[in-house]
Amino acid sequence: MRIFLSSSYIRAHKRKIKGNPQLASTIKEKVVVFQTNPANPTLGLHKLKDNKQDVWSFSVAQNLRILFVYIPEGVLFIHIGTHDEMY
Repeated sequence: MRIFLSSSYIRAHKRKIKGNPQLASTIKEKVVVFQTNPANPTLGLHKLKDNKQDVWSFSVAQNLRILFVYIPEGVLFIHIGTHDEMY
């Protein structure tokens, strides 16, 4: 599965990992799990409700999630943040 990154995702990712190299490693590991098996239960993959009909989310850490949309070429990561930042 090909993963594309939006500019807003890239900015948010840089803010999240600044000064926290362990988090960068955790994000990378979860993205590999997502690429290998998106249905892996450790990801908690789910489709968002209400006005975000085409947006999906999976968990990176206890309170860190990646939002994405499916596109014909693969998936587009649109944001990374805490539950409160996203919803």
